[in-house]
Amino acid sequence: MQVLIVKTSSMGDVLHTLPALTDALQAIPDIRFDWVVEEGFSQIPTWHPAVDRVIPVAIRRWRKNWFGSDTRQQRCDFKRALQERHYDVVIDAQGLIKSAALITRVAKGNKHGPDCKSAREPFASWFYNVRHEIDKQQHAVERTRELFAKSLGYDKPGSYGDYAIAARFLSQPPVDAGQYLVFLHATTRDDKHWPEQNWRELIALTADSGLKIKLPWGAEHEHQRALRLAEGFPHVEVLPKLSLQQVADVLAGAKGVVSVDTGLSHLTAALDKPNITLFGPTDPGLIGGYGQNQHSLISPEKSMATIDADTAWQVAKGYSMKKLHIINLGKMGGVERLFLQYINDTTDGSNQVLCISGDIGEEIRRQLPAHQPVTFANRLINALPLRCPQFLRKFLLKWKIERANADVVIVWDLVPGLAAKPKRGKLVYYDHGCSWRYPKNQKTLRFFAMLDGVISASHASKRVMELRFNLPCPNHVVINRIKTPAGIDNTPKTLSQPIRIGTASRLVSLKGISVSLLMMQELLRRGHDVTLEVAGKGPDRAAFEALAARLQLGDRVTFSGYQDDVAGFFNRTHIYMSTPITEPFGLSCMESLYFGVPVIFPQVDGQPEAVKDGVCGIGLTPSVTIEQHRQLTDIEVDFPHEVYDPLTDSLVAPKLLSHIDCADAVEKLLERETYQTLSRNAQRYPAEHFNYAQFKVEFDDTLRSFIA
Repeated sequence: MQVLIVKTSSMGDVLHTLPALTDALQAIPDIRFDWVVEEGFSQIPTWHPAVDRVIPVAIRRWRKNWFGSDTRQQRCDFKRALQERHYDVVIDAQGLIKSAALITRVAKGNKHGPDCKSAREPFASWFYNVRHEIDKQQHAVERTRELFAKSLGYDKPGSYGDYAIAARFLSQPPVDAGQYLVFLHATTRDDKHWPEQNWRELIALTADSGLKIKLPWGAEHEHQRALRLAEGFPHVEVLPKLSLQQVADVLAGAKGVVSVDTGLSHLTAALDKPNITLFGPTDPGLIGGYGQNQHSLISPEKSMATIDADTAWQVAKGYSMKKLHIINLGKMGGVERLFLQYINDTTDGSNQVLCISGDIGEEIRRQLPAHQPVTFANRLINALPLRCPQFLRKFLLKWKIERANADVVIVWDLVPGLAAKPKRGKLVYYDHGCSWRYPKNQKTLRFFAMLDGVISASHASKRVMELRFNLPCPNHVVINRIKTPAGIDNTPKTLSQPIRIGTASRLVSLKGISVSLLMMQELLRRGHDVTLEVAGKGPDRAAFEALAARLQLGDRVTFSGYQDDVAGFFNRTHIYMSTPITEPFGLSCMESLYFGVPVIFPQVDGQPEAVKDGVCGIGLTPSVTIEQHRQLTDIEVDFPHEVYDPLTDSLVAPKLLSHIDCADAVEKLLERETYQTLSRNAQRYPAEHFNYAQFKVEFDDTLRSFIA
């Protein structure tokens, strides 16, 4: 499909169009775009992977001499270029009479645009073949996304919009990435300028931060202002005159940005860089920064002079937030997967890692970014495996934390032995399930009493923390999310013989693999042509293999080990089994949904937060005690703790799923219509509810709130 976009200006409006292209590319993989844009912004569309051709237009320049011979020739050349192709769809996202009359009207193709109630200039809609009502009470990005969805015939995604240009610039960051701030001091209107004295006060406040300041400029008067702002400050660099591409490269490497209301502020947002935008007479309203970590400082008096430098610096300090991560990297699990995603997304040098385990597991080592150094908490010399004596480790850990001099210390799902609360940095605990298992003893309570804050991976996690430990510090929920996996086969899932059932986890008893094995025996007894693939590794694999043999499952069950090719596993799976006795929030379930695989899961802990019963899976109430399960399988499920019942909002004795109930649920999914409905819902559900970009925003914002 070939589509023409008419969105000529301004810089912010052009940038705000990019997420709509990303939506369209995901919905229609073979779609390609040509784009008519003002010549000064012609670089921007080329950054998006869905754009084939940019057709520059110069209406701003032409109108100064509309009937001049050079202008007439350029207009003829533009018209010829515009009419070279006949487009399947022409989308006028500008909504102005000049764009509609001078460009859209002339283009070849079925013309779409906002209706008279939705367009910025109502008369523009006269030039469209198809007019769409667009809700004006939403951000400009969302309005454009809605226009594209209606024009091209797909449902607008519920997830946060993706500009899809950040990776282009972040893949090759400058050598000094993360070591500087950018101050965008130039704008078009005098009343949108921040007084130079305020800028210089802010620059002075940054002097002890260790960060440099970079000042870009466009016109000569902006260059002179930059020179005045930098005078007397050795940590400030006035940049040479740069192209838009070069400015984007500089912004991509910044720790953060402080800007006035200008087009480059929107470019900063598109690059997912933290940004504080200062607003005086203008109101961000529905046209402000759209992206991760975008903050507005708005003058109540509508005057830029009333925004003081101290306030701006207090917010900006959060961008130079130095983080120390304390984590066990010995084996791969859910919390390690989430940590690796987070650490791989950060290239600014703000993360330090303190590893509690003696070494790093091979699966984790392969995914650690090359730029990320790791300090071992218990080693006397980091490069040597010689470990500190046990009785000294709590003192060594405290010393290493303080030596890191971090603003915030994140302890990932473990309770370390600490001699005392570190004197430097806010201490934050990230709970991914350990709160269920830690004994309520002196060590645990002592550690929790040191905390400045808690981040819980689910509402269930927060409630367990509250019910078990009643912590006095703030506890914020940041729902688990994963990036959209690669290799998804978007072809609608259909059932075929044999029915392929899959489960993936560490092979330990509390994951309930034995429930799936009993279920297989029952399904085969009922005459169903089914197979089970068990992915993962762990200490109980031999016990599960022995059980499969005892149940005479033969080649109907495959133990495939750790899966590097996650896409291959889920693409060949029809139904996913999640059968743990406890699960704070199932990442593998979320992963399954991305591939359109419905999930059978227990209604316990945070599982109902990951999979919605009756929409993209089937939730079952656990009913088999640990002792009853042991009698059926000879598998001892090692979980002597209570679990969270979301229906009663209480802690209850743990139980496993009934294999009979699981077999009944599989049979329900074998009804073709039911399966197809849940499979379609599954593909949509994570995109609508579990946007990973939002996880990173919420996680970092929560850390900043603890610092503040």
